[in-house]
Amino acid sequence: SIREIANILKSSTKTIRKAIDRLGIKKFWKFNGGGKYLHIKFTDTEEFKIKRKELREKWTELHSQYPDKSSNQIRKNNDGVYAWLKKYDSEWMEEHYRRINNKVNYFDWSERDAELLPQVKEVVKEMKEGKPEKITWTTIGSKLGISGWLSKRKEKLPLTKEYIESELESLEEYHIRKIKWGIEELERQEKEITLWNIVETAGVKPRYMQVIRTEIIEMLNVDDEFFSSY
Repeated sequence: SIREIANILKSSTKTIRKAIDRLGIKKFWKFNGGGKYLHIKFTDTEEFKIKRKELREKWTELHSQYPDKSSNQIRKNNDGVYAWLKKYDSEWMEEHYRRINNKVNYFDWSERDAELLPQVKEVVKEMKEGKPEKITWTTIGSKLGISGWLSKRKEKLPLTKEYIESELESLEEYHIRKIKWGIEELERQEKEITLWNIVETAGVKPRYMQVIRTEIIEMLNVDDEFFSSY
């Protein structure tokens, strides 16, 4: 290096640089690994071979450690390794540079629709067999753990959409179903079927009983006097 030459000649580095420029000597240290080798190429040295081996192994190890990442992603935190290999071992680097296809993988909604339909049918069946719950997109989605996107993606789920919409019920239909269930529960428990017992068991508010008064009369085969205690 210039400093080593200056020490040998007992001169300053500034004087050595001027002499080099005056004599037209090529500045090999600018190109040979930082100025350490004046008479041989850095790439011909044992030090170079050792460092190349170490960095190749490091680069390979990083790619094994992060199999799903591209070389572009890996080099962000290891730019020193990449820069050295790119400069001194570019051909090897090109052969060992991982490029990942970043094309968007489109979700197969048809497949999801086919998988979802039987699950939805099972949920609706359970909702009808147990204590009545209003059948809506939200309740079905909640029971399947997908309430966040089910109704938002219904246009992509034609089979599921058709089935759910055939099972959706109005508030009146829901109350009728609750009352039917309440009557069955009273019969099962061998309790007297009175208006107030139905209200209490079915969980239907009294004001809604008046809305579906006709349906209740038909269900129980009673007359208007049934509501006299109301």
